[in-house]
Amino acid sequence: MNVNEEKMKTVLSFLKSLLHGTNKRILNLLEKEKELDIVRIANELKTNNSIVRPFLLELRDCGILLTRREDRSVLYSINQTFHEDLLKTIDEIFATDNNSKETF
Repeated sequence: MNVNEEKMKTVLSFLKSLLHGTNKRILNLLEKEKELDIVRIANELKTNNSIVRPFLLELRDCGILLTRREDRSVLYSINQTFHEDLLKTIDEIFATDNNSKETF
């Protein structure tokens, strides 16, 4: 897999994660609150931990969320570096596409 394919895979993984409304709600919440544990996220979304956990893990595994331990809690926050890299990658992909197209 070349670099562009790897970057495209990252972008597609991110976009796929946004297809589910719960992921979007989690990201909106963390954008506002900056850092929360699973209990607070579940409470804010009016659901329970077991429903939220798989979504948090998916977002973490995609690189969208960061985690850190504080005592017995795991705190989740948005990975700003991922966000910046994603925008740069999207620009690069579209710049490559635009450069490879023939003009009429």
